[in-house]
Amino acid sequence: MAKRFTDLAYRELWVEKKQYAGPLFLLEIVRVIIGILIIGFLLDRLFSPSIAILVGFPLIIAAIVLFSGRMNKVYHRLEGRFMSNLMARDKREDDNKILPGLLKSHPDLNPWDASIVDMEVRQNAAYVGKTLEELQWREKYGINIACIKRGDRFIFAPDKNARLLAFDHIGIIGTDDQLQAFRPAFEASENFDHADLNIDDFAVHKIIVDETNKLKGKTIRDSGIRERTGGLVIGIERDNYRVLNPDPDLTFKWGDIVLIAGERGKLQNLNKP
Repeated sequence: MAKRFTDLAYRELWVEKKQYAGPLFLLEIVRVIIGILIIGFLLDRLFSPSIAILVGFPLIIAAIVLFSGRMNKVYHRLEGRFMSNLMARDKREDDNKILPGLLKSHPDLNPWDASIVDMEVRQNAAYVGKTLEELQWREKYGINIACIKRGDRFIFAPDKNARLLAFDHIGIIGTDDQLQAFRPAFEASENFDHADLNIDDFAVHKIIVDETNKLKGKTIRDSGIRERTGGLVIGIERDNYRVLNPDPDLTFKWGDIVLIAGERGKLQNLNKP
């Protein structure tokens, strides 16, 4: 009853399509009547008719009027959660179609309380690029990898040297307990030291070789630029001659203009004593 319609299509029908104003108004009235009947039914079940009519009903109507804004927020939050859960379920159902033949029921597995599930390797998974021998998932969790789907290619019963790559779909055999214990390891992400950075933190910084940075006479490899700033020397200008991506053994000279790419905050530390 308290929900306010904010949908653009609904407002267009109400304002611009006059022929729909009557049906929409009737819909609003019916909505309120249904709400009142539900409230009346609940009050009748909890209280005597006189208390329900004289006390309960006015209090509920007053609460709806006074707290309609908050109710709207709660309603929209519940509605949004419901829709996201619904779409997540649909997505899981779609994902299960990646390996439809593999995921169908296998009667021979039923006595073993085992099943085959499809899991997708995330692009930032901690184990991307590692072999099954290195991972030792079978030894640790008791599960088996029956199949790897990589693009349009299938690898059945992969051996110990098979590597897992991002976006691979893996058919995993195990019991419910084994799969539940294995899932955190499968979903583990690689830890990045700069996970809180974004594209705005990237910069190309220009410095001049002078007494401040004390780079004169040092090679790029021995200059400590990489260690101090985490940046890369991507160019050097010397006597109006430019070298892009110079060799690490190139030696800095007085007055060289050096371009360094990396994290903005750390690049500023280069000219500090």
